[in-house]
Amino acid sequence: INRLMLGIALESPANSLGDWSPAQLALPELPPLNLIHTPEERELLGNFSDFLEKLIQASETLQSPRSMATWQRDLETLLEDFFQADNTTAADYAAVRQSIRDAAAGAEVAGYDGEVSFAVIRRLLSGAAETPLKTYPFLSGKITFCSLQPMRSVPRRVIVLLGMDEGAFPRVDSLLGFNLIPQAGLRCTRSRQWEDRYLFMEALLAAQENLLIFYRGQDDQRQKQYPPALPVCELRDYIQDHYQMEDVPDLLSQLTYRHLLHPYSPECYGTDLFSFNPYYYPVAVKLAEKKLPEISPFAADIPAGGFPPLQRRKTPVLQLSELIRFFQNSSEAFLVQTLGFPGTEWSQREQVDLEPLELEDFEKAALSRRLAEWQKERPLRLPDGTDLLLWLQAECALPAGEPGRRIFRDLLEQSWFGDENLRRDWAGQTRVFRSLELTLEGKPLFLESALQINPANHSMIECRFNRESDEKDALRDRHKLAAWLRWLLVRATTPPETSVSMRVFHSVFDKTPFCLPLENMPDSPEAAKEKLQLLLDAWHAGLEKPLELLVEQPLTPLKGDITNPEAIRMDKSLENPAFARLFADRFEDPEFRKKVAKNTKRLFGDLV
Repeated sequence: INRLMLGIALESPANSLGDWSPAQLALPELPPLNLIHTPEERELLGNFSDFLEKLIQASETLQSPRSMATWQRDLETLLEDFFQADNTTAADYAAVRQSIRDAAAGAEVAGYDGEVSFAVIRRLLSGAAETPLKTYPFLSGKITFCSLQPMRSVPRRVIVLLGMDEGAFPRVDSLLGFNLIPQAGLRCTRSRQWEDRYLFMEALLAAQENLLIFYRGQDDQRQKQYPPALPVCELRDYIQDHYQMEDVPDLLSQLTYRHLLHPYSPECYGTDLFSFNPYYYPVAVKLAEKKLPEISPFAADIPAGGFPPLQRRKTPVLQLSELIRFFQNSSEAFLVQTLGFPGTEWSQREQVDLEPLELEDFEKAALSRRLAEWQKERPLRLPDGTDLLLWLQAECALPAGEPGRRIFRDLLEQSWFGDENLRRDWAGQTRVFRSLELTLEGKPLFLESALQINPANHSMIECRFNRESDEKDALRDRHKLAAWLRWLLVRATTPPETSVSMRVFHSVFDKTPFCLPLENMPDSPEAAKEKLQLLLDAWHAGLEKPLELLVEQPLTPLKGDITNPEAIRMDKSLENPAFARLFADRFEDPEFRKKVAKNTKRLFGDLV
């Protein structure tokens, strides 16, 4: 510590105002400490020095015996110097302090004024840490919070049951496989499920004036309905069947109160459920108006005679999106569709109690596409886009308040094409439907998809609406595969004399898009149909047997020496759980890598 302090006091040659040399300071072996620059760093070193000094002093002085009154004074001083009670450590802090005071009080009552050794005090403090915390008596205050346990259902004016959700109550018995006693169903065998039902009945009988039951009835994002726990459902059914009131046709609806799901609901303002939050009020006003902003992008084009009646097709249909998802991750498709494994719920955010103040990357990309539709003619900036911002916040697409405004401002810039020609070509695209007849096991099958195409020149422009990137080729392989499959379908369903092109941009700032068709790529309807037929056969075979393809970077074998697949880096795919489950034990096998390279070349070789 002394050397550190002296190092701070010394000045480096670069910062010295005069000529500096170690000999002048008579400290030839002590260089200056250049790591400490700011006052905060100096304060941190000072605090560390103070802590170390008190720690050394305590280790030296606590070894000597002393009276209990002196021990109480010294230990409480140490407790204040070395520990700071917070929400997580307050109970332990209080337990240690109370043990010290109880020991001193006991010595005083006993009239013992002799010296006590450090070993006794250490044993006393060790026991304090193992002693359970002091509990307060049941029903000691105005409101009592407790778990649902026997002997707790004492009659009270108001009983409130929280968390009565389906699956959470009643608790499920977790039985061990080798425990054969519960399987016999003997009398008096404990069952948590029936015990919880009994406690629920006790709680009903304990309520003297009011009984409140809370459960999660609806999802705040997707408005999905959730039923309550089974005992609550039975109680509701019993009330519905056995009770009625005059002038109340549906008693159950009068007893059920649906709480507002969002703080910006119009019902929160000007009613008994009052709110004065200034961030949510503008959103509530827009919801109360119930009208769209005046800058609606476009109206749906409905024919004058209406849409023709839907004709059901007997031929099987495969959506192009399903084919795209398969080749982006063939391992997951095999596990989910063939073996019945649960899919990765990547589109659902993990539900937490805190309000989300940030969006996932895929949520930002989807919202940027919507904002690009609103900016077809002119750039939209705040405060002109305030109405749109409030509507997006009302749809839960953006967080309310300043976090949502910040994200909205950033996404407006990410969705505005600075190139006027590019913006005009992208805005000129229309939604068309393409269908191609192929064969699967000798039977016809239609490959279909809805696509965005510019009818003037049969060109397609796609943009991922990501942030600006410094990488030369920032577009991921999975997006290149998806664009290539869409281009193949359009090429196969377009007359041969008409050229079909596609440009895929990583962001609106991208100057080097991924362009199709590539050089030396077959550019004819026949070649495109033949390639789609090959991919369809591979899709069908990959659902019967795992297809050896990479998942995270499926085009990696095409970027290296195809004749030497051992030199190609494929480790990224092992991070995918589906690929690792199927191929982890074969990953280092040279024959497996050759198989991966062969399949990649056969299916995606045109993308070189």
